Amino acid sequence: MRFERQLVRPAETVWAQLTRGVEPLVGSPVPAGFTADKVPAGPVTDVRAPELLAYTWHPEGEVRWELRTGTGHGPRLVLTQTGPGDFDTDGALAAWRVRVAELAAGLLDA
Repeated sequence: MRFERQLVRPAETVWAQLTRGVEPLVGSPVPAGFTADKVPAGPVTDVRAPELLAYTWHPEGEVRWELRTGTGHGPRLVLTQTGPGDFDTDGALAAWRVRVAELAAGLLDA
């Protein structure tokens, strides 16, 4: 599953919104801002603030948040979730749509 969205605030502002003051480290719990309903969150496996955070959600799967170069108004969010062949991609996409919409709305107030 892959989801992309152009954001309207600088990557540092997006990162601050996602971490909510809890700077993640490899092996640490995932800050709540990087999670979605019905998607389990394992430990952080990779982090490069303010560009990347990845974590396991399943022994065969990963969630990866990337803040890439955007249009000049903010970063382009590329969110991917991989997993076993039978994982519910439609359900995951719906959960991530809600989470990213909440993030975008919160950034308008930032």
